[in-house]
Amino acid sequence: MLSSLGLLSSDLKNDFSVTCILRAPDYDLDRLARAFSELNAGAVAWLDAEQVPAEGRTIEWYVGMHYIHQGFELTIPWQGSDETPAELQRAIDGFHAAHHQLYTFSQPEMPVEVVLARVKATGRLAKPQLPTLAAAGAPAMRGSQRVYAGGEWQDCPIYERVRLGAEALIAGPAIIEQLDATTYLLPGQIARVDAYGNLIVREGG
Repeated sequence: MLSSLGLLSSDLKNDFSVTCILRAPDYDLDRLARAFSELNAGAVAWLDAEQVPAEGRTIEWYVGMHYIHQGFELTIPWQGSDETPAELQRAIDGFHAAHHQLYTFSQPEMPVEVVLARVKATGRLAKPQLPTLAAAGAPAMRGSQRVYAGGEWQDCPIYERVRLGAEALIAGPAIIEQLDATTYLLPGQIARVDAYGNLIVREGG
């Protein structure tokens, strides 16, 4: 149930990436432009297939970068949609800043390599509207049962959860039954039914 609701409520996301090696000082920005163009086309085709409306689409570009001879890369946003030396320098500056934030140091004097291009596509769809419960009067008991609580035997009321309306309040000790579970309220606990049918249990009211 929770997984299904999460699936329906979450945005659609997909990443598209390709290896794209660009070495300093002669960065081949034409190669990067071709990579971004192909990845962006793939992202648009995926959003089309998922029937995401134009107003619900977001496409972001990133590059994977590392210092020369480094064995791992950082993913850095590529600002804008142009593959220009100015945009490359902004990405390099962002890499130095991100490296310093993560590892407490950076090496601006070291050449930076681009190792991959990545495009992230996000599709925002209409979210489901959950039904709400109508308010009801005082919850009606289905019966009672003897329970040992607070150091003594007590009569414990039994309620059917399906008959509880929004904002219903039940004081423990009490038993709330439903098809797939039973909830026992301890003495001193108060359960409130919220607008979506959840039981909110608190100590001492």
